[in-house]
Amino acid sequence: MVTRDELISFIESTIGADLLAKASAVDENANGVQIHGSKKVTKVALGVSTSLDFFQEAVASGAEMTITHHGLHLSLKYMYNARLDKSQQAVLKYVFAHNLTVASYHYSLDAHKEIGNNAVIIRELAAKRLNLPYFDAWGWVAEFDKSVDVKDLEFVLVEPSQ
Repeated sequence: MVTRDELISFIESTIGADLLAKASAVDENANGVQIHGSKKVTKVALGVSTSLDFFQEAVASGAEMTITHHGLHLSLKYMYNARLDKSQQAVLKYVFAHNLTVASYHYSLDAHKEIGNNAVIIRELAAKRLNLPYFDAWGWVAEFDKSVDVKDLEFVLVEPSQ
């Protein structure tokens, strides 16, 4: 078992203070812990986006913490006159009722040079990452040594374990 705070510290040191600071400056979405729940973590649920279904599956699997790319919709972009819609209220009620820790890393997982979404895709496709950021440094540009037909690329689909 690890504590919530030890895990958060590990994640944030892996991402790096500079990248997290930049994320705070350029991204209105979550790049860190949104809700501190249980201090004990024996299981973490990973996902792309948060939703009530995601949190229900996380709890059913025994997770005390979730880590996603797209976090809870708490920015002004998702609110109207500082009001949460009913679906987001249901999500928050469920999260608090089950004492979940919710962490999301939006920009951080796009921009990280080694463990970011783009960096991992480039590496898995055996492409060469250029030192050329994409979309104001939200991703990376890569190229293949020779032309590759898309049907010749090998994609690996990882199914969640039951």
